[in-house]
Amino acid sequence: MEVQAVVTSLFEDNDALDGFFLQEEDADSDGDPATSEGLFVFCRGNCPVGLAVGDLVTVTGVVAEFFQMTQIDAENGSIVVDSNGNALPAATAVTLPADGPTNGEPPLSRWRAWWSASNTSWWSANTSSWPVTASWS
Repeated sequence: MEVQAVVTSLFEDNDALDGFFLQEEDADSDGDPATSEGLFVFCRGNCPVGLAVGDLVTVTGVVAEFFQMTQIDAENGSIVVDSNGNALPAATAVTLPADGPTNGEPPLSRWRAWWSASNTSWWSANTSSWPVTASWS
């Protein structure tokens, strides 16, 4: 599979880049609120040096499910940085409480790899939860 999108966050393991999240640019979004525009890329050992949030990348790899999350395994594929300093896609507001149970796929699974408006929580497919790391009043 090949996809081109903007890097929205980096995932490190033991201070080494292990993967990253990317999301379609706003102009390439399908406009369907029921589908996800984000994806995780696993690249252990094949991550580009200096990769940064805002880089537009073209990723080639194998689509796989890992901890109930669709990802591209690019460990043996390729990642090309096409440009740097791109604007992030518009943040997606996630309204809580959810309109259904949050311990399974619906209704929050489509947002687990999206850039969220708060950017303080991320979906943990390991525990099927949204850990809260900060709050405001």
